[in-house]
Amino acid sequence: MDTKEMNEGIEHEEDKGSSLKNIEYEYAQIPCDQLVEFGLKNAAIFPPHKEPTRSLMLQSVKELGVLESIIVRALKDNRFEIIDSEQRWRYAMAVGLKYINAKVGKNINDDQAFRLYAMLNSYTRYRR
Repeated sequence: MDTKEMNEGIEHEEDKGSSLKNIEYEYAQIPCDQLVEFGLKNAAIFPPHKEPTRSLMLQSVKELGVLESIIVRALKDNRFEIIDSEQRWRYAMAVGLKYINAKVGKNINDDQAFRLYAMLNSYTRYRR
């Protein structure tokens, strides 16, 4: 499911301030130490990977790097909050990568960030 498909289901929203449809993104390489976990998440809903998935993912990132960009939003203090793919960041840090490719959402508010987080992580968990 790509961003366009996700957005098709939310076009009817009346509150344009929380719409996910019009978020603009740019791609960047972000230093891993400038990233922080998503502050509004519920770890009970989306727990971290377990073995053997964890070992396989660590080996893959060690050999190939992180192949798919994470999704983040900029914070005011020159840091970035991870909205999607926190595990990729954790694996990158674990194998010593200094930078990670990111899709940076511009001006994403808390409501938009939470909705993106829930939608993207739900899709990822059901896709496995």
